[in-house]
Amino acid sequence: ITAGQASNGAGGNLIFTSGQGTTKSGAVVVTSGDANGLTGEIMMVTGSSANSSGTMTIGTGTATSGESGNIDISTGGASGGNGGDITLKVGDGDTGHGGAMSLTAGKTTSSNATGGKLTIKAGASDDPSASSSTSTSTGGEIEIVAGLGSGTGGAVTITTGVGTA
Repeated sequence: ITAGQASNGAGGNLIFTSGQGTTKSGAVVVTSGDANGLTGEIMMVTGSSANSSGTMTIGTGTATSGESGNIDISTGGASGGNGGDITLKVGDGDTGHGGAMSLTAGKTTSSNATGGKLTIKAGASDDPSASSSTSTSTGGEIEIVAGLGSGTGGAVTITTGVGTA
């Protein structure tokens, strides 16, 4: 499926939309096929540009009554090897700044609720068949490193929340 090209102006859009419903809308599913070896990739990439490349947005819709949807990003487990990795990396800058990364849990405007929780947790190394005296497995590490600078290196700042009551 390919949208139309333009020799002068904007190319055509490619839109996938599920059907509307009174109780639930339809799903949009993109799946690569199963294989005995390596399965196919699914790639979502914006196009390159001489000026600015496009923005990729992954989000859920707003709920006017109830809870908004979740976003789950995960790799599959492995029974005969390593689990898959997830890498989040922002772009480097050439003459400008490098891209910023922000992880922010949700806030609440309710006086009887708590703001969202942000958890960073390293993986466990848990072999139920090994005894604690013979096991050499080690849990995963958490490493927080500020950026190297040819002038001044970056800082690591940890600040607790401030109460207003």
